[in-house]
Amino acid sequence: MQHKPDLALIALRQIMRATDANARSLSRGSGLTPSQFMILRLLGRTGDIVPSVIAREVSLTQATVTTLVDKLAARALVERKRDTTDKRRVLVCLTAVGREVLASTPDTLQERFVAGFSRLEEWEQSYIIAALERVTAILGAEELDAAPVLDVGPIDRSRLPADE
Repeated sequence: MQHKPDLALIALRQIMRATDANARSLSRGSGLTPSQFMILRLLGRTGDIVPSVIAREVSLTQATVTTLVDKLAARALVERKRDTTDKRRVLVCLTAVGREVLASTPDTLQERFVAGFSRLEEWEQSYIIAALERVTAILGAEELDAAPVLDVGPIDRSRLPADE
């Protein structure tokens, strides 16, 4: 019989591998990272919005959103345009190409997680959240910035504590 810490580490490793495999599959299929896909999906749901709203909705910094939007715009998946009612505001808009990519991209691991998690009873959801928060604390990762996206992309090492 395996020790309980080993079982927990196996479960964590399975989650990490599934997240990595999903990110690679998404990249191979569409050339998008999970964070880029989240922005496209948000624009598909909401229509044209300002970058600050994108940042708030996907829980990323405005600087990160700017970089992601730049990359999406370079591929003609989104475009920036001036707001017709307030010329000071710049909106991010999904292009026809962006809509095609969004429509042709299969469900992500994150969407499957949200769908499955939403079907759980309230007490099960609370239990899982508490357990995951406890794991985060055990790993000393409470202070790490994290968006609600399953992504294993590059880590911004400038945001880590100096001793890491």
